[in-house]
Amino acid sequence: MPDYLEGSPLGERIREAREYLDLSRSELAEMIGLNESRLIEIENGDYAPEATLLPVFSKALGRGIAYFLGDVDAKAAAERTEFLARAAEDLSDDDIGELQRFATYLKSRSEDAHA
Repeated sequence: MPDYLEGSPLGERIREAREYLDLSRSELAEMIGLNESRLIEIENGDYAPEATLLPVFSKALGRGIAYFLGDVDAKAAAERTEFLARAAEDLSDDDIGELQRFATYLKSRSEDAHA
């Protein structure tokens, strides 16, 4: 197993994020251009994907790379996501669009600060 994955909960976190989004394995595999059997191996911890796949999983599942490597507490991340979902439930479509634009702005600002 590559050093960057040693002790990481990568497969488990991928499964949790996929299930949270209510995606089947075949749907996720198709989204990221991976064979479904390979995705099963990754989720089961039987195969360590190349580091170049981490950003692909991150984008498809809407989680930061640190989440998949175990650097982010899964429970805290889920609670933040659930809070935001509950807060957005009663927003109009226009407000949701504005919220999405603002989230994109914040993410890009954060990425620029770390570059």
